[in-house]
Amino acid sequence: MPFLKQLTTRELEILSLLSQGYTNSSIADTLFIDIKTVEHHLNSMYSKLKSDPDYNTKHLRVSAARLYLEKMACCTRKKIRSLALALNSPDYSKKTASSLIFQVTTSNSKPIDGSRSLPGSIQAIITGISNFTNKNNAGI
Repeated sequence: MPFLKQLTTRELEILSLLSQGYTNSSIADTLFIDIKTVEHHLNSMYSKLKSDPDYNTKHLRVSAARLYLEKMACCTRKKIRSLALALNSPDYSKKTASSLIFQVTTSNSKPIDGSRSLPGSIQAIITGISNFTNKNNAGI
């Protein structure tokens, strides 16, 4: 079973913060839990990751963060691809594009603190698509 699918909700929350560069102490403060609890969840994640022989000789904290970030980027890319296909479809509608833009901008890749910031390149794509949509549907 893939590493990320083995994780609990709390472990995913911690991994999200870890992948943003938070220290154990700042993770504990953000989630209002004891640092020992953070360490417990991290050790649980690391043991799940170590069950994959590819990660026995790699730095576990870095590997876990990399896997998480790759998965979040993949999810966002899939949503952007869907949006591009919708824009090129003969059945394209402003409502469809707006719905897909909403899905991309509210994807699981947003930081756990609730902000809606996305990587600059993704935000630029979304802005460009939004501008394209507004121009092409101004008369609708």
